[in-house]
Amino acid sequence: MINIPYSINTQEDVVLTSETGTEGNHQTLDYIPGSVIRGSGLKNFDRFDPPLANCFRQDGIIFGNAYLSAGEDRFFPVPLSFHADKKAGLSKTYNLATKQKEPEIQYKQIRARYFKPSEYLASVKKGQILKTSIEDNQMAGEGQLFSYQTIAKGQNFSGNIFIRPECSNMVDTITIMELTENIRFIGRSKSSEFGSVEVSLGTPAESPDSHIISADTDSILIFFYSDYALLQKTGIHHSAIATPEEFGIDSRYFNINYEKSFLRTRSYIPYNNHKQIWQRGRFLVIKGSVLVLERIQRAPQDIVIPLFSGLYNAEGYGQLEINPAWLNAPEYSLQEYKQKANNKADEVHRGSLSPESRSFIEWLEKAHNENKILDSTEKKAEKMARDLIKIMKILGESIPSSSQWSQIRNICETQSHWEDAENAVFGKEGITGHGVSAKIWKQEVKGKSIDTHLKEMISGEDVNQRSFLLAKVSKKMAEEASKNQRSKK
Repeated sequence: MINIPYSINTQEDVVLTSETGTEGNHQTLDYIPGSVIRGSGLKNFDRFDPPLANCFRQDGIIFGNAYLSAGEDRFFPVPLSFHADKKAGLSKTYNLATKQKEPEIQYKQIRARYFKPSEYLASVKKGQILKTSIEDNQMAGEGQLFSYQTIAKGQNFSGNIFIRPECSNMVDTITIMELTENIRFIGRSKSSEFGSVEVSLGTPAESPDSHIISADTDSILIFFYSDYALLQKTGIHHSAIATPEEFGIDSRYFNINYEKSFLRTRSYIPYNNHKQIWQRGRFLVIKGSVLVLERIQRAPQDIVIPLFSGLYNAEGYGQLEINPAWLNAPEYSLQEYKQKANNKADEVHRGSLSPESRSFIEWLEKAHNENKILDSTEKKAEKMARDLIKIMKILGESIPSSSQWSQIRNICETQSHWEDAENAVFGKEGITGHGVSAKIWKQEVKGKSIDTHLKEMISGEDVNQRSFLLAKVSKKMAEEASKNQRSKK
């Protein structure tokens, strides 16, 4: 496996909200996800030849997360097994994955920090920004005040890009350089004063694509270097329960010691801004988690654990460290790491625009145009829903139920491509094409079946907007069907 190190310097504050933004306070991530670099670099994805495109699409090229760094110092996400003595502070830090608790000590788990092995704990510097939307009357929109936490400018982050052996003959450093050298802005609000970064690549090197563990090992300590999406036996759905087989370890020889393990989880639903759809929700074991497995009996041969496992490897998920030497000690004496003073980085952000940024007026115009597009889509959806309601009134009580409309909405929000969504809704085995409900959808009004009316409405729109538009229409129709059901009662 080819390993290409990369570094990022934040030229301006970067907005990377940790959850889907809603009105109120947006908390930031404290690292730069590999998916952000991958997405920013693949804007010209369509220009790749099919074999090369498949390498990017099928986890052949992995964009690892970028974590805090300073000069030659690189930091790991702090292991969740680290607990400080409340009285002594960081000078007495215990690794409870390798050390038994002592009843006389009060432990406090260390979270949301970064660790330089055996020496320091560091935190990412953050900022706080207030923003509002401007309406046509040049007044701030009601209820449209947002507080954004940011990754402060002037900091360095380091990560790695991995190329699997099957793609190494198609992808070289030049290709990766072409993808990354044009990355100038990342995160949210790139069209205003945020997100300016400088990306640079290091020297490529060969690195193993797996960890080899001796069959005589008594215990295996798995450190989650990045968030990890677990698999069930089906290989499709997420699961909250880790099993040894998840990591290529036979449960006949090792089992999980949950008392020594420290796992935290989170979930979120990613939004594809290009396709304007919500994708499948993700359930994750978060970075820094520690899993301890202990031997039941000797394995017949050495154990091979992949460097990356689970789902979404291309976006940096699933990177593992196995029995890292720096995580074997039971105790540490740590200090707070103080980043070197940087006058430019430490300037108070007062809302002035960087030379690279567009003017504030241009940003307002762009935001205003985007709002117009959203308003236009909402109006289209409302008109379609009104037309469909008229058709339903002709049919009387024999109409699609709220649950059927909700199923259509769910399909449109989770399918990545319109062709897949169209087939799942209108195909022979789709919602409108089979089962008891097919009779309802095939009723004719004005010479056409209900599903034909719906399909023709959507097919007249831009293909990139169809899933988004059909989801909006389905939501409104589900609400209308629910109202009709309640009125009957």
